[in-house]
Amino acid sequence: MIASETDPKMEKTARKPTVDILRHDTYQKLSERAESQNTSLRKFVNDILEMYLEKEEFLSQYVPKIKKIAFEDGVLYLRDSEIVKTATISYLDGFIQCDVCNSKECIHVLYAMTLPELGRLEPIKSKGKKR
Repeated sequence: MIASETDPKMEKTARKPTVDILRHDTYQKLSERAESQNTSLRKFVNDILEMYLEKEEFLSQYVPKIKKIAFEDGVLYLRDSEIVKTATISYLDGFIQCDVCNSKECIHVLYAMTLPELGRLEPIKSKGKKR
């Protein structure tokens, strides 16, 4: 049975989707997590993707003023339409920090904590110098 027969949201002509997990270590970790939750890798990955989309929708309603605009060189850039500024989120001296609010606990930092790029922030020892 193809996915379109079980999900009314999908078109009848849709073919069964396929996603490749490119890195072997990522595949292994996901497989282990799926097994620990007593589920298949396919269901586990699909659940993660579905929750990601739901989270994006929630954030667009909960904090519509903030949008991710870029992630470059280990730093995250968020546009805040309410204050009409771009917040730079970095991992500075062991803390995730916002340059606009000069805070570790502002709405920009909280928003950044929801993004997958969080794990890719690069540690900065002090402003302007990377470790």
